Amino acid sequence: MTSSKRPFYRLVVFSSFLFALLSDQVLKLFVSQRVPVTINTGISFGWLSGNVVVLGLIVIYIAFFEFSCRYWHKPYPFASGLVLGGALSNIIDRIVIGGVRDFLPVPFLGIQNNLADWWIVLGLAWILYQTTFRGTKQTES
Repeated sequence: MTSSKRPFYRLVVFSSFLFALLSDQVLKLFVSQRVPVTINTGISFGWLSGNVVVLGLIVIYIAFFEFSCRYWHKPYPFASGLVLGGALSNIIDRIVIGGVRDFLPVPFLGIQNNLADWWIVLGLAWILYQTTFRGTKQTES
């Protein structure tokens, strides 16, 4: 990446990060004052609830994956920002209330999640799609 593209890359990462973080936290605050929410101690979509060792390993793996995408595959700044913002929003919930606030029902699966889970899934899906079908040298569009 040329030095002239670095500021733009950082702006896109920061903007999508801030969007994902704030949209999730504001929605969680709004919803939790109006309807019952589930406190999820597992990962996205309620998986591995209460399994601390497996959860820790998965978090480490995701952190490593995001690090590698951010520093070795820089053509995905928007997707990287969504993943980082969604992850930080859920980490804030874990630190502040001991679990993640879930309130969005997933049809046919009988589980709930939150907006941050969807930002993470969408960001990772975009990176996976780009690296699988378009190659790692393509730029994010």
